[in-house]
Formats: sequence, structure tokens, C-alpha cells
Amino acid sequence: MTALTMAGYSPPAEPGAQVTVTISGNALAATYTTAIAGSETTPYSSASLTDATGLLCSISEFLHFYADQTDRTVTPTIDLNLELVTDDTTPTAVTATLSATLNADADALKGLDGLSGDATKDADNETDGDSIDSFQEMDRIIDSCS
Repeated sequence: MTALTMAGYSPPAEPGAQVTVTISGNALAATYTTAIAGSETTPYSSASLTDATGLLCSISEFLHFYADQTDRTVTPTIDLNLELVTDDTTPTAVTATLSATLNADADALKGLDGLSGDATKDADNETDGDSIDSFQEMDRIIDSCS
């Protein structure tokens, strides 16, 4: 898969229907900027993931549309692992899976406070590694949407 068009919003899925976006084993490309740990003289710099097609923003908007439904009884889920993520903040651009890229970003794994831990337990961590599998990771890393 090299392109994806998200489903429409009308008519919306039933409030009790499971809404899931799972992407893996594809040729979708994005650019990743690694997080940079803060210090006494410099602020923490967040990681970010962007793509030229708008796919990431479409996924985020789609999932938030359903998560924001007042009568929704089932929380939408995400499992996003792009195959061609280029980390161009390194001296030589590296292209790997999103999972490998997130696992290699030690500062994003630690977050603002610089302490490592499970992202669900350490609320400031941008990622817990592997794929983007929570709204917290999606909202913190896919931040180019307006």
C-alpha cells in the first residue's frame, strides 16, 4: 500500500461500533524529527512525524471525530506503523519503520522530565516505543495538523 483514503464521516458508524485504524506492512512514507532532551539552558524539543500527503492528519481527524462523539460507547483505537520513516535530523538520513524509529528515540521515550517509563504510567513521555498505539502518542507525535 502506498496511499490511503480514510473512510467518510457520513453516515457515522454506530456509537457502539468499534472504530479501529491499523496500518502496517505498507510503503507509506513520513519524516520524523527526533526529540531533544532539555537541559538547564535549553528547553525540551518534542518529536514530530509529518507526511507530504496529509495521511497522518486524516487519520488523527478521523479518530478524533469518533472519539468526540458524545454518545460513543466504544473508544476508537489506533495501531500505526509506517514502513518508510526518514529521520533527517541525523547527519545521514536514516529510513526505517516507524516502530524502529520510535524505539531509537531515547529522548521521546523519556519525555519532558527525562525519566524513562511506560508512556501510560509516565504521562509526559511522547512514546512508549513500537507503533503509535494510543491517542496520547498520536497527539504528541503527529503534531503538524491544524
